[in-house]
Amino acid sequence: MAINFPDSPSNGDTVTVGDKTWTWNGSTWDVVVSTPISNQIIDADGDTRVHVEESPDEDYLRFDTAGTERMTINPSGNVAMTGDLTVTGTIAGGSTTFPTTLDSGTMPAIEALQAKVGADSSAVATSHDYKIDALETDVTNINELQLNTIISSDHTLVLTDAGKLIEVSSTSAQTVTIPPYSSVAFPVGTQILVTQLGNGQVSIAPGSGVTLNSKDGNRKLSATHCGVTLIKTRTDTWVALGDLSA
Repeated sequence: MAINFPDSPSNGDTVTVGDKTWTWNGSTWDVVVSTPISNQIIDADGDTRVHVEESPDEDYLRFDTAGTERMTINPSGNVAMTGDLTVTGTIAGGSTTFPTTLDSGTMPAIEALQAKVGADSSAVATSHDYKIDALETDVTNINELQLNTIISSDHTLVLTDAGKLIEVSSTSAQTVTIPPYSSVAFPVGTQILVTQLGNGQVSIAPGSGVTLNSKDGNRKLSATHCGVTLIKTRTDTWVALGDLSA
C-alpha cells in the first residue's frame, strides 16, 4: 500500500496509515510506536528486531526478522539459531558443536570430505581407514610366516621372497642364489628362510659382487628338514645362520 507523505511537512507533523503512524522529525519520517516497549528495538518499518524476554527464571535476548525468531541467547551463553550460520573470522574459545544437518550447500561438502578421509568407512584408497586397514594387513604379514611356493629347481631370490620361508623339494641338488643389490634391491635387515624338504641337497650361493658370511664358510644344508636363515647386513653383504655343512 502506498503512503502519501506531505511534500513540505513541518516538524512534528504526523501521517497515520492503518495501525502505524509516522512523525516528521525535520529531516525524515519516523515510525511512532503507539505503546513504547522498553525491552524491544523497533526498526523503521515497525518490525521488532531485538527483543529482551523476561521470565520467572531467566532473561532471553531474542533477535527477530520480520516477526520470525532467528536467534536466542540465554544467560548461560547458549545460542539457538534458525537458518544458516555464516562466520567471518575465527571461532575461538571452548568447543564448537554443529547440528547433525547444516544447510543444503554444506552437507555435500561434508559428505565428500567424509568419503575422502574414510570417516564413513569408505573404501577410497586414499582414505585414512583404508591406509590403517592396509597397515594392519602388513603387520599381520610380518607377524605370520608366509610360505613361498615350494620350488623344485634352482632359484634366484626375488623381492617377494623377503620375510618368507622357501621350501626346496627335489631329489637332485639345487642352488638358491643371493643376487646383488644392483639386480634386486633388498633392504638391509631383510631375512629369508630356506629349508630342504627332499633328498636333493640345497646350496646357498652368493651372486656376483655379493659377500656371504657363514660359520667355516659352509653353504650347504646338512640334511632333509634342515634350514638356514639368510640376513642382509649391508648393501651386498649377507650372513647365513643355520645347520650348514661344507
